[in-house]
Amino acid sequence: MHTIAAYAIILASTASFSANAYVAPLKTKKYVEGNEEWPDYKVLETMNGYELRRYEPSVWTTAIGSSSMWSASGAFQQLFKYISGENDRNMKIAMTAPVLSVSNSQQERQWFFMPKKLHSNPPVPTGYGVKNVLWAPLDVYVVKYTPSVNMMAMKRLAKQHEAKLVKLMEKDGLTLNSNFIGMSAEYNGPWSTMHKNEVWITADQVITKEDQDNFTEPENSWPALELDSDVENDGIEVSVLAQPSDMNIYHVQPEQPSNKAIIVNHDSVGINSGRNRAICDQLSRDTGYHVLMPDFFRNGDGVLNYGGFTAYGMTPEGFAWFSQMTSERVLSDTELVFDYMKNAGFEIESYGSTGYCFGGWVGFHQATTSKISAHVSAHPSLQSEEFKGFGLEALVKAVKSPVLILPAGTDPDDVKEGGDVEQWLKFVGQKVEVFEFPEMRHGWVPRGNVSIPEVERDVKLAMEKTVEFLMENM
Repeated sequence: MHTIAAYAIILASTASFSANAYVAPLKTKKYVEGNEEWPDYKVLETMNGYELRRYEPSVWTTAIGSSSMWSASGAFQQLFKYISGENDRNMKIAMTAPVLSVSNSQQERQWFFMPKKLHSNPPVPTGYGVKNVLWAPLDVYVVKYTPSVNMMAMKRLAKQHEAKLVKLMEKDGLTLNSNFIGMSAEYNGPWSTMHKNEVWITADQVITKEDQDNFTEPENSWPALELDSDVENDGIEVSVLAQPSDMNIYHVQPEQPSNKAIIVNHDSVGINSGRNRAICDQLSRDTGYHVLMPDFFRNGDGVLNYGGFTAYGMTPEGFAWFSQMTSERVLSDTELVFDYMKNAGFEIESYGSTGYCFGGWVGFHQATTSKISAHVSAHPSLQSEEFKGFGLEALVKAVKSPVLILPAGTDPDDVKEGGDVEQWLKFVGQKVEVFEFPEMRHGWVPRGNVSIPEVERDVKLAMEKTVEFLMENM
């Protein structure tokens, strides 16, 4: 019996002690145990005790919530409501396997595999925080095990087999990131006669030589090519009173007085990542403007302190932390930058902004306020708007400033030339330019390895286009 259906029976039985409450789900669920549809994959390699699989592109429905399966706000309950008809077609969707989950003691994210016949046009979830996602081909290391008959022991057993998989991989010379995340794949409930569960670890979490070199940057005389940790930067650090705690701002003053200023919005790794300050230095030198970078996360915090990202998204810890970064908060922090400049005696007539990844999402919100004259988004993570339960289209159509988008080749199609974001901006009559960097990976401007000639070339080009666009439109 598949996990979702099996859990539904338990939830029904706990709601009432009557016999009818227990058997009702059995009358409505028509499936044969073991006949659930699975995602397509092939085994690339079989090792001692585990295997490497490649899953074909697929559609999944995901939700996050309480890690307790009994909770009405739990991820399981959100998915069960979706397949029971809480979608735009009121459609009941057949059971599939496996149900994937990542959890801690408070929160859990789960994924339900969409039946293949619905991949081209899946029912749209109507429940809060539930969404359909398309997965590209995915390589995973897998260990199989027999689930416990004790419901309370299921997660503990999954963790034990995760540790087993890690040891087997290490024995074969495979080293994982220190913040790697394992995923539980459940095919049936503990009372089932099928007795099959798995632990997955995505192959992108194995450290390669390219990963080891990725953030080792040589010193270079061009500021935007230098790691902040390797040089003495041009700006000063100031602190302003703020909620939930005081906020630091990195401020680079131009050599000559200027009435223009650029706000730099850092990525999700945080203000201390890569070349953020060096980029600010470069922007100030090239434009002659003030450049200010607020620490939105406070005290140098960032997503790496909460498990980072994996192929299947943020960890539950990361989701809980990132959920605090609302549009209201980042816009309030932007106001603190305006206030700081005014109180410091700088008379600024025009502000522009540029942002990287998460900072691109911040910049789009800044561009809705009429207080930003122009915005440049390099490899923007605009999916943050969907991640937070809102509509990206509404945000984009509310933009009131010219926008330049600099997507990487690995970025979603909606931020590339001809994509939804460009079309929505044109629809509302807003100036927009898109220049793609097809050889680059997401995050390359502040954190790419510029010892690679192509990366050095494209960091310089991205900076040049940023300067040109901002000076033209501010």
